[in-house]
Amino acid sequence: MDSVKDAPDEASLIAGEIIQNLRSALDHLAYQLFLRAGGTGAGKNIYFPIGGSKTSYENKKSSRTYGMTQQAVAAIDALKPYKGGNDVLWQLHELNNVDKHRLILTVGSAVRSTDLGDYFVQCAAPGSLLSEAKGLSAFFMAGDNDYPLKVGMVVFTDQTTTDVKKLTIRFELVLHEKGVIKGVSLSETMKTTVWNPNQSGRPPSWDT
Repeated sequence: MDSVKDAPDEASLIAGEIIQNLRSALDHLAYQLFLRAGGTGAGKNIYFPIGGSKTSYENKKSSRTYGMTQQAVAAIDALKPYKGGNDVLWQLHELNNVDKHRLILTVGSAVRSTDLGDYFVQCAAPGSLLSEAKGLSAFFMAGDNDYPLKVGMVVFTDQTTTDVKKLTIRFELVLHEKGVIKGVSLSETMKTTVWNPNQSGRPPSWDT
């Protein structure tokens, strides 16, 4: 690598907005469950409970779900919204807390994939069918995304004697927050967080 560009500030701002909206949506859900069970008022202490551990979750759950039906609380319990139970929800909660005080640390770039199509064509035996291929594209995901990229880092090594004239490497932004998430694709994190934490693939029942 001859140079590495800094991640644009807009990436952190947009990611923060998405995370804030998702976390707020969970709190709105909690308040609606409170109202549906007959609760009244602003419900200032009603939140969707997410804990740093199962014990932490259990300790805060009753005050955050006060007034909800047992069935609604059981549906929340089924999601295991704590670290070690449902890490997607825990990461969402932690990243949202960070974003309230400062920008989420978005680090770019990392290697996403390498197009070895042209490489295969250039390595093919002269006169072979593969050597005559035009526009061949075959992207392979990197086993290690080489996060964080640094000037001078080797991102591809050719073990043959072929003089490769063309090689396409895709890079991406990754999300990194110490103790929460480490060098993970920003786009994949946003897709995962929007949101199916229920491993069965079916939404929980919130009926009262």
